[in-house]
Amino acid sequence: MKKPSLISILLSVIVLPCYNQQLPERETVASEENADCTSGITSFEAICSMEALDSVIHFEFREDHPDPNISRKFFYFDENSLLDSIVERYEDNVFKYTSGYSVRYTYEESGRIADVFKSSWNDQIRHLFILIRETYNYDESGSFTRNSNIEWRTANDTSRLDVNEAYAYDASSQLSDYTMNIPREINPDNAIYKEVYHYDSIGTLSSERKELSEAGERLNLVETRYRNNYREQNLLHWIHSDTRENEQGDWHQAEQLQFFYDELDRNTMRTKTSESNTGPVHEKQLFSYDVVNNVIKEIRYISSDSVHYQLADSVLYYYAMADAEEVKENEEEKEEEEIEEEEDDFFSTPDPFDFKLFPNPTDGILHVRSGFDSPSIINIIDAAGKVVFTTRVENGVADIDLSPYPDGFYIITVTSVLGYQTGKVFKF
Repeated sequence: MKKPSLISILLSVIVLPCYNQQLPERETVASEENADCTSGITSFEAICSMEALDSVIHFEFREDHPDPNISRKFFYFDENSLLDSIVERYEDNVFKYTSGYSVRYTYEESGRIADVFKSSWNDQIRHLFILIRETYNYDESGSFTRNSNIEWRTANDTSRLDVNEAYAYDASSQLSDYTMNIPREINPDNAIYKEVYHYDSIGTLSSERKELSEAGERLNLVETRYRNNYREQNLLHWIHSDTRENEQGDWHQAEQLQFFYDELDRNTMRTKTSESNTGPVHEKQLFSYDVVNNVIKEIRYISSDSVHYQLADSVLYYYAMADAEEVKENEEEKEEEEIEEEEDDFFSTPDPFDFKLFPNPTDGILHVRSGFDSPSIINIIDAAGKVVFTTRVENGVADIDLSPYPDGFYIITVTSVLGYQTGKVFKF
């Protein structure tokens, strides 16, 4: 069996997942009713709600560095509630650089995506810009092809590459096959990368296979099978997965996931155990929701011994608000109760997950209760990313007057030796 070239493996393992990260789910592509659902934002599910997603802020923490890497992603919708564009800015506080990208969508009359234009930049490579133009073509079944023209622009040169992909769906509208013809400029041996998916009776992924063909010879890169266990209401209880790297190889356990729910059957925690080159990795992911069941916060912890966990990621989701007065009315109903709770709990041991900002919205004093019983630094950041206020407190508690600042949204961050908390408030 002929082995694939190194560049083919890099393309299939590294480039392909990054490139496909922005692909909307089929329901978004093919259905006008679901056109306001934005997918691919998180690793655990698609964010899809009646309220248009406004922005996402992702904090990535590293054990050996005090400041997190920060990604800010903003979503813009047109008058028909179709996703118009996405803009992201990424700040790497470890290697000290910023990067970003923008995505712009156009649609057919039916509401299906017709074209997508993407551009990206990195201030470490000031003269390099990557531009991608994607065109979608659909068949009667809803499957489609995507033709992409990728362009690298530097100060002295421009390079272009065309990539052709095909997405096929089964009768249940689940993705069954994905194929990419690897350009000859990358691999001249007529290389084809393919993924095949199968699902159980509930619709959860039961197996997947990734393979690469070169010059007519096929190499099975990775094959994964999933054992899915359900609770009542077809809620996932746990998933065990096994993988092997070729059809003759031995199966070995890859991951174990377990799901936990609240009384509304919302997934509030997910644990995962996986293997790495240095041993087992344990993850704990916590999810918070608003009153209309939108995911508003996601926190991920990692551990090597399942006992001592460290903060790895914190993701905040914000949804477009139709009217600040409406938000104010909703929050004022809960403000008095929250203040009473805070007075009762003020001198008790804080819960590290009990981070409160109230009242929100506010026209003056903002009460910050971080849950950290340790010296903390509180920053207030405006919509332009500028720190407009900083204070140091002894116990993670502060009352801050926002009246001198312009109306709008502000990010509140609290940094302590116990962790990192973030929140968003509206000042009117």
